[in-house]
Amino acid sequence: MPFPEGMQHVWNWFLELDAARGGTGFGPLPLQWGEIHAWMSATGARPTPWELNLIRDADAEALRGHAAEAKEQGRRDEAARKRAERERRARGRGDD
Repeated sequence: MPFPEGMQHVWNWFLELDAARGGTGFGPLPLQWGEIHAWMSATGARPTPWELNLIRDADAEALRGHAAEAKEQGRRDEAARKRAERERRARGRGDD
């Protein structure tokens, strides 16, 4: 779906912030106001309050997407672990 006319710059701003976001071993961290302020100072960007709200909304959606991906990856990893365990047990029975 294309962006509404005049909104591409907000998406581009979000992508800049998203690329520089911090994270932990458990996933990305939400964008913090201090990070946004530092980005504004570094780039000279001056988003309006509603543009900042759009950036924060995009961040919330991105974090939900990351969480869903991590959950699905956990399911795949668990299924692979169970398959490997069944195969190991089957090989063990066949060797007797």
